Amino acid sequence: MRTRLALTLLALFNAASPDVKRLSAQAIQAPGIGPGVATIWYLGHCGFAVRTARHLLLFDYIELEETALERGLSKGFVDPAEIAGLDVSVFVSHSHLDHYDPVILTWQKTIPTIQYFFGWNAGLGARLRDMAGPRASATLDGMQIDTVNSHHSGVAEVAWLVRVDGLTIFHAGDYQGKMARGAPSNAAEDIRYLMSKAGRVDLAFVGATVDDWNLTVIRGLSPRAAFPMHYRKREEQYKVFAADLARAGVDTPVVCPSKRGDRFEFRDGRVR
Repeated sequence: MRTRLALTLLALFNAASPDVKRLSAQAIQAPGIGPGVATIWYLGHCGFAVRTARHLLLFDYIELEETALERGLSKGFVDPAEIAGLDVSVFVSHSHLDHYDPVILTWQKTIPTIQYFFGWNAGLGARLRDMAGPRASATLDGMQIDTVNSHHSGVAEVAWLVRVDGLTIFHAGDYQGKMARGAPSNAAEDIRYLMSKAGRVDLAFVGATVDDWNLTVIRGLSPRAAFPMHYRKREEQYKVFAADLARAGVDTPVVCPSKRGDRFEFRDGRVR
């Protein structure tokens, strides 16, 4: 019976899920789209690129051992030359190697105006801003950035809330809602804090687990669209997560990437 229910929920999700747009990113340098509209590329694991009216945001980008014969957002790998004319901001939630790849620092050679934001005291110099918190905030170049904090496997980390160009974007990193193993959860309080800053969230990038703390995050943010993450090379798990979330009674639209370079459009409050 449980298996039949899971398959039914998965079929319903597949029917409602927006088609993945595997389009070229050659128009990335074109004049920006209007406020409240975004183009999103999946860059593997927890990596996403979000193109707004005046900005390009890159979250938790990694390459690790992966190589690409062709680069570019449409392939799921950053080519700094492709984005050099844009206002680029790079966000890194914490120092684990599945969220932070030092290759991102090489992009400064091609994009001298690039901005970096780190969720710990990285201490890497000018234009590389540490936002270790607790609950750090920054206003820069038309962006309002707020964080909440947790600890995971021995390192400090943040979840990002970015308000930019008429959009509110949440990226969880590895946020788990507590400051130490066995500590009480502060997820509900953190989410109330973020919502006091932003109201409703448009796009949420969240770990693909149906745990109590993650349900608190998703229900509290009530995003217009949620993108699951944290399953590098096992993206089929994202549809399992979507079915599990529906079974838990959460009706948030879930958008499931299937491979690096998958592209999505957000406009009029939903992903198309």
